[in-house]
Amino acid sequence: MAPRSPRLLLIGTQTSALQRVIPLLLRAEYHVEQQWDPEEALRLLESRRFDLVIARHPLRPDLLGTLVKAVRERSVACRCAGLLVLAEPGSAADVQPMLGRGVNRILSADAPAETLLHAAAGLLAVAPRLPLRLPAILEQGLGERCTRVVTETVNVSSSGLLLRGAREFTVGTKLRFELELPGLAPTIRGDASVVRHTSELREKESGIAVRMLSFAGDGERELAAFLEHALG
Repeated sequence: MAPRSPRLLLIGTQTSALQRVIPLLLRAEYHVEQQWDPEEALRLLESRRFDLVIARHPLRPDLLGTLVKAVRERSVACRCAGLLVLAEPGSAADVQPMLGRGVNRILSADAPAETLLHAAAGLLAVAPRLPLRLPAILEQGLGERCTRVVTETVNVSSSGLLLRGAREFTVGTKLRFELELPGLAPTIRGDASVVRHTSELREKESGIAVRMLSFAGDGERELAAFLEHALG
């Protein structure tokens, strides 16, 4: 069974970076909604679940605090969602007191697309990640057109993998994967999508992050059981 597609809500006008990032997220099978009117966005947050909210600031002076309260309200379905604020120059000071108090990340509205994609992918990776070195195989295409890369994981979660190398696969590429668990545990197979390349300026590893789209057989249950045991 395929995992539920993460849902994103964008509030306000798009930045140039968002215009580049949104198509990549859609190719990676994320569900993206945009609400230009912040008041309508508040009503939307009351009735729907989102995994990430990206808001462009400045909003009206009194509206940013209301938005943070709306996202973190115990009764709403998205209270655990990541909240990323794209602040225009000169307005970041309005948001800074809320960082860690409802707001997860603040980026400049003119931040490059790579920085925005990295931040969004990080906030969407809500499943616990374990630093594990496990052999993995990635494949794209069929027959003579098949590209096959042997690599290893940097960390593993129930929803995705961070892998060394394999940067020839672009963001949004659909892949088949095999993940070798230790001991007599079965090989986990399924389909995945590349969600980002690592940032070599900020991360020690050069590689890619993939999100699981589906599993063969009981792979999803077997991976979850392995991770639960490892976490325990």
